[in-house]
Amino acid sequence: MMANIFDITLIYIDEKNYHRSAHHVEAGTKIIDFFNQINIKSICPSFDFKNTKFGIYGKIVRLNYILQADDRVEIYFPVKIDAKTRRINRLDKKD
Repeated sequence: MMANIFDITLIYIDEKNYHRSAHHVEAGTKIIDFFNQINIKSICPSFDFKNTKFGIYGKIVRLNYILQADDRVEIYFPVKIDAKTRRINRLDKKD
């Protein structure tokens, strides 16, 4: 009997990088197991299980969250500068 396998998407954006990748997981896989299976530190070196926030479609979840078909796993990083300030700084550099 074949295991029930489905696709999910992993996304993270930091100051310099945008990462989006598709992954196949078995039904019943917890998010912590997924992170370990894909060696999340090799994809996202600043990832830290204790301090990094992550979620599904904008909603923060815990490590025991069981992945569902078509989930979009998002890794969140603290905002260091708000969007308005960033735009102003960018405009100042053009002058």
